[in-house]
Amino acid sequence: MMSLLFLVFLVAMICVLTKKKSLAYALFTVGMVLSLFWLNHHATDPLSILL
Repeated sequence: MMSLLFLVFLVAMICVLTKKKSLAYALFTVGMVLSLFWLNHHATDPLSILL
């Protein structure tokens, strides 16, 4: 999943370089939403540590 996030941001940066601004904004927004979802998934995941 993490590599997918990097790929989305990479494609967004390539779109900026090729002057496709609206597609770059859309991909950046999708990347940010996926990043927040992934952070929430890991931040709320219970740890099974026995101390």
